[in-house]
Amino acid sequence: MSKNTVERTEGCHVVTCKADATVALAKGEAIVFRTSDYLVTTLPDQNTFAQGVTLEAHASGVYECIAVILPGPVLRVTAGEDDIVAGELIAGDAATPGEWIVDADDPAGFALTNGDDGDEIDICFVGEQY
Repeated sequence: MSKNTVERTEGCHVVTCKADATVALAKGEAIVFRTSDYLVTTLPDQNTFAQGVTLEAHASGVYECIAVILPGPVLRVTAGEDDIVAGELIAGDAATPGEWIVDADDPAGFALTNGDDGDEIDICFVGEQY
């Protein structure tokens, strides 16, 4: 998959993500987003929500982008009162409509990019994660 392209799949969204250069990723591996815009890494444990699946393999020690399938659409929203880090579980802020905040207890998606209060960030919206 080349840079800045979208691969069409049945009911899913595929994006190009930076692969963590410190780990190897197998094709079809469950991944999570971590600490940096569109950076994917290995699933830490079975109790962690898998945020996507790799569509190609990645070797450790290599700096590259790979195709990742996501469970929902990618939206650009406004970050709310908390600083948001890529990979954090988030939900719409009922107190300030239109803003999204960190909410690990009742999430409706997860952040793909970092942002401070008022910044526009990319998220993957999936509804309730239960």
